[in-house]
Formats: sequence, structure tokens, C-alpha cells
Amino acid sequence: MEFPVLFLGAMADKIPALYSIMNYAALKQGTFYPQGGMHLIVSAFEKIATQLGVTFRCNTPIEHIEFEGNIAKGIVSNGVFEAFDGVISSADYHHTESKLLPKNLQNYDEAYWDKKVFAPSSLLFYLGIDKKIDRLKHHNLFFDSDFEQHSHEIYTTPKWPTDPLYYVCCPSKTDPSVAPEGCENIFILIPIAAGLEDTQALRDEYFEKIISRLERFCNTSIKDSIVYKRDYCKNDFIMDYNSYKGNA
Repeated sequence: MEFPVLFLGAMADKIPALYSIMNYAALKQGTFYPQGGMHLIVSAFEKIATQLGVTFRCNTPIEHIEFEGNIAKGIVSNGVFEAFDGVISSADYHHTESKLLPKNLQNYDEAYWDKKVFAPSSLLFYLGIDKKIDRLKHHNLFFDSDFEQHSHEIYTTPKWPTDPLYYVCCPSKTDPSVAPEGCENIFILIPIAAGLEDTQALRDEYFEKIISRLERFCNTSIKDSIVYKRDYCKNDFIMDYNSYKGNA
């Protein structure tokens, strides 16, 4: 019951009780998955928006937002100014304010941001497995270690977790289109504190820890059946999403 609220930015016993509704909805109403993968939700919105006249420009970094008075009137991208009736930014608040807005329109300085407690980052592993793993379901939450200790190592004394809890998603249990026949598509998620050091050596160390625990639970070898592996962590969240301290 406590695991989902771990991602909201505080220890479970510090989160308002209202957020228990999230858990109730999942447990009593079930979870829903679009055949073909979660990205199809994005594709559907893009299709509808395009039909309504929206133009999408991807892979086009915004350098800053231009103003007339206090009204955003355009953006500068790749050194080129483009005018609009207004600008909406849905990027990370810290990035929008400190990187895209002029100083006189910024509400907070860097010291303000640095002392705030943020929701966790995550260490993720994306795996392609060339066999079926019978004991896994679509959603798998592993509580085979101390939840309180892991929580404190995210929020109270931020550090790489001593013995982390983790989540495994195996969508090929529900959706045969996401993996070849007889194979599994898996991703593993470990919540970690935002702002930690992120190196390949640390990613590799935690992969070895988690894959060994997963193999014990599933009572089968997994590591020697991996045909695709990709990791993703704090530095990637910063690079791809401009997220402050790599929060997820």
C-alpha cells in the first residue's frame, strides 16, 4: 500500500492520506494497458491533435522564451526567433524558470531549489530475454528487503540504497506484440534519491544485485538469456527531460 506514494516526494508516513485513493483505485478498479504498449496513448493524442490543426516539431531544443512586457510572445530555438500569441511550457519548473526565463521574471534562486526535497530518481534496466519466465506477472513489486531503510535512503539520508526494493514490469505477459514468440520484454525499476552520483560502475553494481535476487525468486537463470540490455538513470533524466537533479 505504501510503495506508490514513495514516488510523491516524501516518506509514506508523511504523505497526506488523500493519496491512498491512488492505491484504492489500482487495487479495486484494476490497472489498464493498451495493446501495443503505453506509447500508443501518446500516439493517439498526437493523432487527435494533428487532426485539429496542431503542428508538432520534435528534437527542437528551446533556448529561451521571449517576452513583450510580462506576456510570453515567442521562443528562440536553434538561434531562430518564432513569434506566437502565447507560450506554454510543460517542462520541469526549475528548467523553465532558471534556463528559459530572464532573471527579472524568475521567482526562485538556485539556493531555493537546492534545499528542496524532491521525488526520487530511478535506476531502470530494459531487458530482452530469449525465453519465458513463468513466475513473473505483468506487474511485480518486490518487498524482499526493508522498506523503511530504503525510504530513509531516499529522503532522510540520501544515498545509493543498501538493499533496495524494486519493481519489475513484464508486459509480454499481457501483450504478445512487445516481444518475439517465446521471449520476454522486461523492465526493472529501482527508486533512488535524486541528485546522487551516477556512473556506469554503479549501474552495473546494482544490476548484478537485482538480477541475482530476481533469479532466486524466479528459480531460473535470467542473466545468461539476456539478448538486449539498456540502463537509464539520473544523468539520462537530466539529458532527456531537463529534470532537476535527475528526479523521475
